[in-house]
Amino acid sequence: MRSRTRRPEIIGCRIVQSYPANISIDLILDERAREFMGEYNRWFDLKRTGKLVERVKKYNPWVKGQSISAIHNLRPIPQGEIDLSYPKMTQNPGY
Repeated sequence: MRSRTRRPEIIGCRIVQSYPANISIDLILDERAREFMGEYNRWFDLKRTGKLVERVKKYNPWVKGQSISAIHNLRPIPQGEIDLSYPKMTQNPGY
């Protein structure tokens, strides 16, 4: 990631030099969060990597006291799509 620019990555108050040996999925998710902020890719990244619930609970202060669970890995199917489907599809669990 950062090796092409020869610049270290700053994480919190510490500087981390990225090498293939120390790159983890969490480092990649942090980088993508900064790079694509506001571009609506975050949910898909977290869902695909199975980190949605873990990272929302850890980093999102607005969910304190609210419930987030595995049902949030799926989004609700719009009622209009359910009404038009054949054979009839069912709503995702929890919605």
